[in-house]
Amino acid sequence: MVLPNLLEALRSYIGFDINSLVFVNEQCAPVDSYTGTTRRPDLHALYLSKFFVQLETRAMLSSSGLLLSHLDVDNTHLYGKRYFNSDFYDIICRPVDLFHGIRLALRDGRRPIACLVLSRPPGSKPFMAADERRLIKAHPYLCHALSVRGGIEPSAMVDSGEVGLVVTDAAARIQYLSPEAGRLLQMALHPRGALGEFYYRRAQDLLRPLARRVAAIAAGADQPAPALHLRNPWGEFSLRGYRLQSVGDGMPALLGIQVARHVPLPLKLLGLASVQALPEREKAICVLLAQQHTTASMARALDRSPHTVISQVRSLYARFGVSSRSALFDTLLGPGQALAGSGDMAS
Repeated sequence: MVLPNLLEALRSYIGFDINSLVFVNEQCAPVDSYTGTTRRPDLHALYLSKFFVQLETRAMLSSSGLLLSHLDVDNTHLYGKRYFNSDFYDIICRPVDLFHGIRLALRDGRRPIACLVLSRPPGSKPFMAADERRLIKAHPYLCHALSVRGGIEPSAMVDSGEVGLVVTDAAARIQYLSPEAGRLLQMALHPRGALGEFYYRRAQDLLRPLARRVAAIAAGADQPAPALHLRNPWGEFSLRGYRLQSVGDGMPALLGIQVARHVPLPLKLLGLASVQALPEREKAICVLLAQQHTTASMARALDRSPHTVISQVRSLYARFGVSSRSALFDTLLGPGQALAGSGDMAS
């Protein structure tokens, strides 16, 4: 549920250009993946199918070898010419400006979970010992997020502000994919999809029912609205299809599909600069209010007296010039995103 937010926090904490995750089974064979870039997804598929287990060893310790070893991190800076003169660098890394790289072995106890790869482009500083220490410090939090089983728990979902556009033909063949749509579709498809398969194909399978529904509506058929909703550990995804105006006579009709992501309200709040700037006690109160806690339940969760909680809630309200829970979230998120049915704090 919180993994995308952790990766963004990690970017601020360490600094990197591209991130990717390769999920593995107990034998350290790749079973799924996620990459934070839409540049050359074909290379990511090639890496997983050809380099992850064997060919990578010509440049450095393989990612599967890292997961099976006692090491926590591995840095391309250690391999020098062996890395830069390898097919791995020329074929996989150079085309996407992966010049400096660092990997973190993610394990739940002794069980391998995934290999996290962070990179920096040419002209940037290499990853140093301080970066390695920060990654190791982040390890338990990343493993906690990756160990989510099944879907996310029920929670109020709000618009994350992330939206992208896909343009397809009537057969759902992708004609245009915005970078943000590509990233969101990868997240929406997780953890499904075969490795080594260009993810456009998986996306087309997902989009095809929407395309058919839009075409049927255009032909006058009685069809449900062309919308699809998916929910997984990355959040909730809404896909909505529309028929685009033809660009000329004889030109095939194109479809526009908007992809948007929704996240639990507490996560959205914690991503706001105004909430991040709050004192820790008020930040905790804000999150508990978002989860519909009463004064009594907040007092139990925070191990404080109800009187103290009431005082801290009032302090939080005063900071934003409001007097109720719903007004607080309207101020933080904008009108219409407040929790349905939320009002003044229960006493």
